[in-house]
Amino acid sequence: MPSRLPLLLALLLTGGAALCPDMAMAASPARAGSESSRHEHGVLAGHRYTIDLTQVPLDTRWTPLRQALDNYAASQRSAFLDKVKNAPPSRLPAPWKLSVDFSVAAHSDRFVSVVAFGDIEPGGASPSAIIDSFTYDTKAEQMISLSDLFDDFAPAEAALAANARAQLLAKLKPGKHHRPLASDAATVRNGTEPGKERLRMFVPIVRKDHQAHGLSLIFPSHQVAADTAGPQDVDVPTAAFARWLKPEYRDAFH
Repeated sequence: MPSRLPLLLALLLTGGAALCPDMAMAASPARAGSESSRHEHGVLAGHRYTIDLTQVPLDTRWTPLRQALDNYAASQRSAFLDKVKNAPPSRLPAPWKLSVDFSVAAHSDRFVSVVAFGDIEPGGASPSAIIDSFTYDTKAEQMISLSDLFDDFAPAEAALAANARAQLLAKLKPGKHHRPLASDAATVRNGTEPGKERLRMFVPIVRKDHQAHGLSLIFPSHQVAADTAGPQDVDVPTAAFARWLKPEYRDAFH
């Protein structure tokens, strides 16, 4: 499966992730491996709210991945309800809304990556974007972080950060096919600084040969650009970090 990250980010930037039907449905766990949707609405501390959570169909053997996504959805729901409960009284008629969709962004012979994307609309105020990534090693049967790919993460992270920074700085200037990125050099440098969990979200770049050919690094809104620019992603080729890969992952990247 080719990487779907650019399409997923495009949906997020255009608000596609928030286009869930506003209809009352009970939470309905689906059979293993199928899509599961949960819609709920109610009133909490005088505030109306709606929650839409849509899970992605997964192979039933990928239990750790499913558990990670379920835990994330539960955490987002709990944090959202806490915000609703503690919000000051308001005369705004608009309800609070939480929408999160999960989608497989990449699937190689070794990895499955899922991206969560959506937003929170706090009672009619401007929405805030939600985006996160989850990568599962199908051979080791465990969830992995970016650092798990490398023997020595510090130089690998520095190389990834330098490559991402160069690409983002180039976007500050207008190009033939893009407008200038709504940011500045200081914001880009700070948002790509190694050693501060700046490069937490990633998705392998998967092509038709089902192999990974690099990493897409994802930056949430406001980390490297203005909120209006939305999340950003850059593709880093394998050659930029191959020397630091763990032996068990060298054949997974080309």
